[in-house]
Amino acid sequence: MREQKAFDLGVFAGFLFAVAAFSVNWLITPMSHPSASSLQRAGVMAQALLSLGIALFLVLRRRTPRPSPSAV
Repeated sequence: MREQKAFDLGVFAGFLFAVAAFSVNWLITPMSHPSASSLQRAGVMAQALLSLGIALFLVLRRRTPRPSPSAV
């Protein structure tokens, strides 16, 4: 994989982590939006889970596997 593409995927993963963090922040501050419907809360929960899942997938997929120790 090119270094630029790896960097771009890292930036995108960071953006998705930030979106997930903002979603969690929205969920733990209910006083800021008292008129939110249950559908809106469900949508924000889905947004948090989806963005966190995709970000984790991108980060974990990019990690290089460690070489297994040789049995000598």
